Amino acid sequence: MPDLPFLDSFDHYLTVDGYQKWTSGVTILAAGGRRGTNGASVFANGIIKTFNAEYGTLYAGAAFMNPGNALFKFTNALSGLNVALNTVGDGRLQILGTDPTNPNLFPPPLWSAVTPPILNGRWYYIEMMAAVSMNGITVSVRINEQTVLTATCSFFGTLTTHAAWATFNIQGAGGGGFTNVDDVYVNQTGFYGDVNIGVIRPDGPSSTMWIPSPTVANYLNVDDITPDGDATTVASATVGDLDLYTMQDIPANAIVKAIQGIASVKKDTAGLASLELQYGSGASLFSDEFYPSETSYIMLRDGREDINTASAINALVFGPKRIK
Repeated sequence: MPDLPFLDSFDHYLTVDGYQKWTSGVTILAAGGRRGTNGASVFANGIIKTFNAEYGTLYAGAAFMNPGNALFKFTNALSGLNVALNTVGDGRLQILGTDPTNPNLFPPPLWSAVTPPILNGRWYYIEMMAAVSMNGITVSVRINEQTVLTATCSFFGTLTTHAAWATFNIQGAGGGGFTNVDDVYVNQTGFYGDVNIGVIRPDGPSSTMWIPSPTVANYLNVDDITPDGDATTVASATVGDLDLYTMQDIPANAIVKAIQGIASVKKDTAGLASLELQYGSGASLFSDEFYPSETSYIMLRDGREDINTASAINALVFGPKRIK
């Protein structure tokens, strides 16, 4: 299964739910996105996501209005790696970072590269590729799908461990200001371009084995606009239980780059429990096995690029399967 590290439209949860998805949490701004949908309101050091794995190359994109500090920052705390696309203060964006093999050395020439200026009060879709090896970093930046910066830097020495990105950070304006952010992706495969990230929800039953509470059709308890905790749930006490739901359709002419299946899950007592997300029936695709925490909900996120047509999505049934 292709591993897609992260997607977010900010349209399927509230600020109180932010720690289910982001390492740092996030402030959701109603109608703060670029299409009248939700967006993130990002301040100062912003929002952080530490991934489930380390990646030598990552591509990231997001819509920004009034960017501040670092739009994108990739780091690895174990090796000291970091590279960021920072605001200069005059509308231009600049690459900044340090050489982890010689952190006291003044930053090498890569870090002085700058883009043409952008304006406040307007949306821009900005993307960044950062590739790292034992010997250096290569960066490429696009604004509204136009390449505006490409730069490469060699390290002073050789990075012998954790030469890969582990954490992703979007920062925001300081001094009492904030940055609007929408439609965020992080992948390994290439620039997606200026993308809209939408949300579809269950709209009917397909199979029913998990127990709904309250006792209604199973899909009605998992079609929440935002997570509602214990108010509406489906639950399983039996290994092998499978709940599948039909999903809302997307336009037949939609161009699909990737999808992300999400379930907000917890276990209600101590002990071994796990589940997978299943896509389809019969010859199905599955998420990685997920082991939930007791009491607190966490979002099982399964980003993937192998379901990538409108027809496949519109034919899809989707839901949880109890594994342990």
